[in-house]
Amino acid sequence: MSETIYKFRFGTSNKLIQLIQSHLDGIPYLQALVAHKDDFSSIQNDQDEYVLSPPIHYNWFMPIFHAITTKQPYTLFTELSEDDNILDALQLFDYLGITSFSSPLLNERKIVLTNPMKNEYGRTHIEYHRVNKLSEARTTAAQFVIALTKNEYDLHDFEIIECIFSLISVLFSDGRICGRICLSFVLY
Repeated sequence: MSETIYKFRFGTSNKLIQLIQSHLDGIPYLQALVAHKDDFSSIQNDQDEYVLSPPIHYNWFMPIFHAITTKQPYTLFTELSEDDNILDALQLFDYLGITSFSSPLLNERKIVLTNPMKNEYGRTHIEYHRVNKLSEARTTAAQFVIALTKNEYDLHDFEIIECIFSLISVLFSDGRICGRICLSFVLY
């Protein structure tokens, strides 16, 4: 039994991608677009391709897509070209309704999420330990940046702001983590 292939055409660049259902499951906006295709006449073109208009741009979408499919959020930062605006990509990430990456908290930190979710142990946050691999550090840093841009931390609490500042300082002090991630902090 073959899977259904969904074709998406990017209106501004005329690029085409083909996705299967498991890909759509990670991108709520596209999933809703496919589910409601009969409600709107202009969603599909003559070749039955779903037409994606701005703010969805190919050069921002593909790093997001790779981050989701590889389950490595730092891919979003490393695959964007130097000419692309990281904040636009992060806004697209939010626009697409992607929630596949958890919002990190570090041990001995008291960062509280504005929308806390309980994990399997009943805790309202996720705890991270000291990482041994560079990819783990990049993943945590990327999750942290994404959570900041989604306003997932209570920025009205001075203690939380101090903690966030401390974590940002750690990111800036270690250039190996990822230059694009640190750059997004400057822009944010």
